[in-house]
Amino acid sequence: VYFLVYGQRGLLQYFYLSKQNDLHKYTLANLKTENEYYSDRIKRLQPNTVDLDFLDEQIRKKLGFVDKSEMVIILNN
Repeated sequence: VYFLVYGQRGLLQYFYLSKQNDLHKYTLANLKTENEYYSDRIKRLQPNTVDLDFLDEQIRKKLGFVDKSEMVIILNN
């Protein structure tokens, strides 16, 4: 009876491994979601399927580009 509960393959080990399995499944689901997000971003910037709106958004965000017809207002907080 002791080994049934406390052994290497006992109930306590089973519950511990079951909890670890659930944790890993949760982590895997989060990583899959994150992977899909980045795969979509990469796909949008591929030369043969470039999304011009997304490209424009990234250029403005990363490089700070502004169109000639636009006005930038800087607010001091």
